Amino acid sequence: MTLDATTMPVIQPTVSDSGAILSAPLSSGSRWFCAWVHEDEEHRAAQHLANQAFQTYLPLHVERRSMIVPLFPGYLFVSFDPDVDPWGKIRSTRGVGGLIRHGTIRPTAIHHGVIEDLMARTSLRGVVDDPGDAPPVGIAGGVKASWRNLGALSKQDRVAVLYRLFGAGVAESEA
Repeated sequence: MTLDATTMPVIQPTVSDSGAILSAPLSSGSRWFCAWVHEDEEHRAAQHLANQAFQTYLPLHVERRSMIVPLFPGYLFVSFDPDVDPWGKIRSTRGVGGLIRHGTIRPTAIHHGVIEDLMARTSLRGVVDDPGDAPPVGIAGGVKASWRNLGALSKQDRVAVLYRLFGAGVAESEA
C-alpha cells in the first residue's frame, strides 16, 4: 500500500529557529508506549487515537520503490500518562490490537529519549532519516548501532530492533 503524506496522522516535529527538528513536548507524566495494530491499519489506528486526544507518532520509511511505508510495520507509538489518562480504551480503538506489555497489567514504556530521537530524525513528511532531507542528526542517550541505520535494515530486522527495546533495554554503553 502506498501511503500519502497528506493523510498521515503523525506528529509533525517543531522546527527551531536554527532549523533543528525538535520533538513535541510531553506532559509531565507522559511516556511513550508501543501499540500493535492490525495489518495495514497503522494510519487508521493513529487517526482514531488522535481523535481521542492521544498523542501518536508513526515513523515512516522510504522503500526502494520510493513508497513511503511505516518504519515498524504493525506498530505505532502512543504517548500518555498511565496514572492519569484513560489508556484502557486504546485497546478498543479501531485498528489497534493492544499495547505492548511484559506480563504486567500496565503497558511497558519505551526508554526515555528513544522516540524523541526518532522524532528528531523525522522530516516534515514523517520519514525517519529522509533521503531527500538533511543528514540525520547524531543520537544521544545510548542506543545500539543498528538504531543509527534503520533505513538500511529489512522490514523484519527493523521490527527485531523494536523488540529489543522491550527486552533488557538498550544499555548506555552500547551507543
